[in-house]
Amino acid sequence: MTWGDKSWREAAKQYQRDRAGWPLTVEVEPERLKLLRRLMDPAFELSHTWAALNDPRSRPTPRATIEAVAHAVKRRGLAAL
Repeated sequence: MTWGDKSWREAAKQYQRDRAGWPLTVEVEPERLKLLRRLMDPAFELSHTWAALNDPRSRPTPRATIEAVAHAVKRRGLAAL
């Protein structure tokens, strides 16, 4: 039987059988998981959830960005900023 011959329900059941014993598709750090569970609480306001997930302080600046800024400052001085 090919994928096209299956209904989405049958495909989902097959996926579950194939994944038996595999705990997660993606591993999440325990602290991050705790935050996500707290944010899913119905009592938590949507605006607060959005703010918490999109807070730039929760994500480090990519190394490539830091290196690009350092390179620009070295070549053009502080005016590059």
